[in-house]
Amino acid sequence: MPLPNLIHPVEIVLSRKDNAATVFDPHAREPVREVARQADLRIDAQVSYNPRGPEYDQIGPAEKVTGYLLMLQEDLADRSYIPKRGDRITSVEGEVTSLWITHVFNAGHYPGHGATMRRAYFTDRRPGANLPTQG
Repeated sequence: MPLPNLIHPVEIVLSRKDNAATVFDPHAREPVREVARQADLRIDAQVSYNPRGPEYDQIGPAEKVTGYLLMLQEDLADRSYIPKRGDRITSVEGEVTSLWITHVFNAGHYPGHGATMRRAYFTDRRPGANLPTQG
């Protein structure tokens, strides 16, 4: 049985969070100053944006899912990368973005192969920054 392919994949640049190199405050359990980052990673992914757009609550923009990336497990394994919450998407097909991965799930389950893809949901944590977030 053939494994699935991505539909119209584009190049994504990810800025990976480096917990080992990040200095944490032991009492507050949060990074001191700034989270350390590893070298950027380039990978092909299928991008889907939330068609409803941003949502708002009484005090302003609410952090909701902006869309998701669909990546092949094989490509991730070749690069020894597992997407994690806190990784940042800095570019979608050459367009600068500021999107943050919030949730990651297995997808594309095939008999005898298990999960063949990973779906990484992302959000725009800076909706007022005027960076492009919609393809």
